[in-house]
Amino acid sequence: MELKPSPAGSNLTQLTSLRFFAAVYVLAFHSVDINGAPRLIANFVKNGYLGVSFFFLLSGFILTHSYVGRMPHWDDVGRFAVARFARIYPVYLLALAVALPLARGLFDYPLASLATLGLIQAWGAPASLSQPPRRP
Repeated sequence: MELKPSPAGSNLTQLTSLRFFAAVYVLAFHSVDINGAPRLIANFVKNGYLGVSFFFLLSGFILTHSYVGRMPHWDDVGRFAVARFARIYPVYLLALAVALPLARGLFDYPLASLATLGLIQAWGAPASLSQPPRRP
């Protein structure tokens, strides 16, 4: 039996479904009360944040597999990047608008709020950018 790589752009249903389980893992991390849970389950849920990295790693692999060979020129890559941004950023802004009323001290950190709008809030801004301004 000869193993052949799947053609570019082929359906990766099995891998795509793993993204669902990664998302559920992160949801469990944020919402499950582990007090009184068996140690094995508690330790598993405590590491649910790793589902985010797995989700993005798998998504990147699926995108790369799906588009390999379809973008021979940098112009194609640029159009792809603009299309992805146009697809993701409006949903991001909608989620941000829904979360804004729930945020406490929103305007205490103006530069951090700008970083959130620019999608760079996780880049590790210096503490001076995220500290509230000093009041005399």
